[in-house]
Amino acid sequence: MYQRLIFNTRSVEHNIDHFGYIMKLRLNILVYIAAIVQCACVAALLQSNDIRQYKDEHEIIHVTEELYKELQYGVEGEYSVLYITIYSTNEDGSYKCPMCLEFEETIHGVQEIIKKQRPDIPISYYIVDAYEVPSLIKDMGIENVPHLVVYPPINMMKQETEPFSWAKGQFYQYELTPDHSNDVLHFGDFLAQVLNIYIEVEEDFDTGKFMQYFVGSTIAFVFLKKVIWPIVKKGNVSKIIMMIIAFSIMLPSLTGYKFTQMNRIPLIARNDEGNIMYFSGGTGWQFGLEMFTVSLMYIGMGVLFISLIILKSDFIQEKINEKVDSLLTLLFGYALFYLFSYYISCFDIKSPGYAYGY
Repeated sequence: MYQRLIFNTRSVEHNIDHFGYIMKLRLNILVYIAAIVQCACVAALLQSNDIRQYKDEHEIIHVTEELYKELQYGVEGEYSVLYITIYSTNEDGSYKCPMCLEFEETIHGVQEIIKKQRPDIPISYYIVDAYEVPSLIKDMGIENVPHLVVYPPINMMKQETEPFSWAKGQFYQYELTPDHSNDVLHFGDFLAQVLNIYIEVEEDFDTGKFMQYFVGSTIAFVFLKKVIWPIVKKGNVSKIIMMIIAFSIMLPSLTGYKFTQMNRIPLIARNDEGNIMYFSGGTGWQFGLEMFTVSLMYIGMGVLFISLIILKSDFIQEKINEKVDSLLTLLFGYALFYLFSYYISCFDIKSPGYAYGY
């Protein structure tokens, strides 16, 4: 009985050792499989030289269904700009998506700028026809075109657990609207922020817009000179009133309103609660209303300063007595001091802790 118990105990120990060996073997097999999968994932990543053969004369890759299977896993160490468009036409020969073609020209323009100014940036451009590569549209769940996304360089640390692909990788999406389809400056600013670089975008001279403003301004000037001015002159309107009217006409340009229009800066900005923001944080002027307000402050301070100079001229001193001179000097000086103090308080909002405030 005792021997039998000993025999059974040894048998159990033998079974446990055998079970442990099996588990260890299975664990090793799983490790080998994981290593093979990791190698396969890394091997799936293309290098820059691997995709050079697919680029056209504009250094852009037009993705087909077959190429998508190869390119979808990304290129190691590169930014990827993926543009989904439509090239098909209607029965009358017109394109179904004219905006798609317009924006493609914008992409070419920004691409050339980056190529000239920052050739060190590793970036590739891909264009996909939605009808030619339906599997990509299905994988990414795209419902509308045109559609543009930018993928940052692949994170090799996450490649083992989260293999990269166009369908699953993190990206930056460009909000494309009809107003921005031809806007090289807007798209260039977006791409520069994603790439964390600075580029200088020189917009082409718009001859049509120049002629529009030139002809319109000339007609308005001639009309004022030949029609309005004779009527005003007969009415004996004072020069001061005419100066005020002329200054009011010039005010939008003097206050930077045209600058905000040219650079597409919003005139009025609101916070999360819907209230108007008169001044933004940071040292830059970020929207039109604060530019308009600050410009008026500068104009006001300039007028007051010039008024103080004119007040002391011989021409004015001969027409006023000493009391009036002293009173006007105090009023102009106090107004200038108050306006400058108000300007400093506004600047303190943009730059808290400004050392020269009071």
